This record gives sequence, structure tokens and C-alpha cells, in this order.
Amino acid sequence: MTDHPSRVPSRGGGARARLAREARSHAPRMYAIAYEAADGGGGGIAAYGLQFADRAETVGVADGHRSSSETAAHARALYARFGAPDDLTAHLVWLDAAAPVRPAPARRPRTARRR
Repeated sequence: MTDHPSRVPSRGGGARARLAREARSHAPRMYAIAYEAADGGGGGIAAYGLQFADRAETVGVADGHRSSSETAAHARALYARFGAPDDLTAHLVWLDAAAPVRPAPARRPRTARRR
């Protein structure tokens, strides 16, 4: 295991909880690079990535192209250049920016009313 600047040796029952808190506090942000066609005819996800404190790592969906960038915005700019010949606009979509999408609550089946 590599040392992390905030790593503090611990023994005891709270170690897992402490490690989970530390993992969450240092977790990278997830993002996608999405293409939108200029004619409004669709688009799709071009890549997924992780924004770390000091860099962004991106992997292309179709070809597995891997890139390291200073930020996720720089990764989007790279994919904008890739998509330009096909008249595609690249968008940066943060996947963890909002609360997770939860399914709608189940509805009770409607029953006929007695008259």
C-alpha cells in the first residue's frame, strides 16, 4: 500500500469506518464527455473520466483512447478537437454533481370506486 499524506496508522474496530471516510474524502469526481451533433440529430457519450486533485484521466468509449489532462475541462477541449471534423460539439457532464437519480416511488394500483 502506498503512503498517502493523510494516512494515519490505526488499530481497532473503527479502522474500516475511518478508511471509508478517508476514501470518500479523497475520491475523484466522475465525468463524461458527450458529443452533440450540430444538426440536432443526436449524439452520444465519447468518454468517461476521473478528475483527481492534480489531473484528469479520460478513457474513450469507442477506442479505449486514454489521456491525461490538467483538468476535465482540458479533456473536453481535446475531445472537441476530435469531434470538430464531424461537426460535433463536446460537452463536459459531471456524473456526481447532483444527488443520485432515484426511481419514482411505486404507485398503488388504482381500484374501481364503489358507487
